[in-house]
Amino acid sequence: MRQRWRVAFIIVFAALLVLGASSIALKVARADSQTAQPAESLADALQVIALLKTQYVDPVSSVDLMRNYLSTGTIGGMLSKTLDDPYTRYMDKAAFADMKINTRGSFFGIGLYIGLDENERLIVVAPIDGTPAKRAGIQSGDHIAEIDGKSTRFMSTDQAASLMRGPKGTTVTLLIERGTEKLTFTIERDEINVPSVSWQELEEHPGLYHLEVSTFSEETVPQLEKALREIQAKGGEGIILDLRYNPGGLLDSAITAASFFLGRDHNVLQIIDRQQGREVKKTVPTSFRTELPVVVLVNKYSASASEILTGALKDYNRAKVVGTKTFGKGLVQTIFPLASGGAVSLTTQRYLTAAGVDIHKQGIEPDYLVPILEEEVREDGLPVALWTREEAELKYEGGTVKVPAGSQLEVLERNQEEKRWQVKYKEYTGWIEEEHLQRFNPVDLQLEKAIEVLKAQLPAQLKKAS
Repeated sequence: MRQRWRVAFIIVFAALLVLGASSIALKVARADSQTAQPAESLADALQVIALLKTQYVDPVSSVDLMRNYLSTGTIGGMLSKTLDDPYTRYMDKAAFADMKINTRGSFFGIGLYIGLDENERLIVVAPIDGTPAKRAGIQSGDHIAEIDGKSTRFMSTDQAASLMRGPKGTTVTLLIERGTEKLTFTIERDEINVPSVSWQELEEHPGLYHLEVSTFSEETVPQLEKALREIQAKGGEGIILDLRYNPGGLLDSAITAASFFLGRDHNVLQIIDRQQGREVKKTVPTSFRTELPVVVLVNKYSASASEILTGALKDYNRAKVVGTKTFGKGLVQTIFPLASGGAVSLTTQRYLTAAGVDIHKQGIEPDYLVPILEEEVREDGLPVALWTREEAELKYEGGTVKVPAGSQLEVLERNQEEKRWQVKYKEYTGWIEEEHLQRFNPVDLQLEKAIEVLKAQLPAQLKKAS
C-alpha cells in the first residue's frame, strides 16, 4: 500500500511540475484518493499547489511548496513556510462551512472577532458585546495560543473559529497570552447573534448619529441602507461612521456601502492582478444615497474592507477620518472550493485606494490622530494607562489620596498575586486595588473628537442647536 502511495505521489508531482495544470494534478490525485488517509489528503495538497501555481498573485515554487508540505505534514504549514502571507489559508470541510456561516448572522460559539497579526499569531480583534467571551474577560489584542489544548501555530482563522464553535452549553478552553501573562479561560458556548450595523442618536447632540459597522457580511448592505434611511427620516444632520475593530469581510459589501455615500460611477479601489493588470472597481447603482456630512472613526484593528470604504471616502473628501492608523491590509483573497469539500483562500490580487494609494502594511493615516492610551502596550505587555471605575484610594509613601471615578492613571507596574497596580496620578505614585480599575477609557476621546469635527461641517444654526 505504501509503495503504491509513493508511486502515485511521484506521478502527480511530476505532472504538476511539467504542466502546472490543476486539472491534471486533480485528476491523478483523485485516482489515488482512497490511499491518502490523512485528514489533509494528498489530493487536497496537490490541488492547493496547482491553484497557487496558476492563481496566486506572485510566482511560487512548486518544489518549495512540496518540500514544505513534506516537512510540516500539513497544508497550513506548507503555506506558512513558503509564503509571507497570513491571508492565504487552507480550510477543511468543517472550517469552510464555518467560513460561510461567518458571512451570515448567528451561530453557537463564544463571540470573538479573530485575525492574524504580523507574526501570523492568532489574535483577538475584538470580543462581541454581550457574548460569553466578553463576559469572561477576553480582550482585544489577546494572543490565542491554544484552543482545547491544540496549538494555533499554522492554524487559519477559519480553523480556529471552527474549534471555538459548538453546541450550546458546551465549553471551550483557551490559553491566552497577554503580554508576559499566560491565562486560561474556560468559556461556555451560547447563541451568538452578530448584528453588522447598529446606530443611535447622540444623547447630547440632537441630530447627530453614531453608526457602527462591525463587519462586512451579507447582511451589512440591507442593514446599512435601513439605518441610513431611518436616520434621514428622523431628520438626521450628520453621521459618525464607526469602523473601529471592523476586521473587514466581503469586498462587494464594502463597495455597495461606499455607493450609499458617494453615488454612482465613483472609484472605490484599484485592483492589480498577477499580470500587473489594473482594474478599477466603481460604486454601483443603489436606490438610496445620503448626502449628510460624515466623519469616519478607525483604529489599528480596522482592516481590509473597512479600509477600502475609509480610503474611498477620504480620497473623495467625502468624510474626515478620526482615530489611529488602520491595520494595513491591501490584498484581495479568492475562495477556491476543493474536491474534498474544503477550500483554500488565495491572495489573487492587490488593491490600492480610489486615489491609487498602496496601504498594505502601511494603513490609512487619519486626518485627526487621536491615540487612546489604553490601546498602547509597553514592552512588558502592560497597558500604558488605566482609569478608575469608581472613587478609590491611592496608597503612596506619605499616606493616601482620593482618586475620583473616571480618573486616568499612568501604569508603572502590576502585582498579579496581590491584584493591585502601581500607578501615577498627578504628582502621586503608589498602589491601587485592581477591583477599582477598568481597561478602557470612560470617555471615548476618539468619538468626542469625531463629534467636534462633524459639528464643524454643519451650518451655523445647527452647530448652535446641537
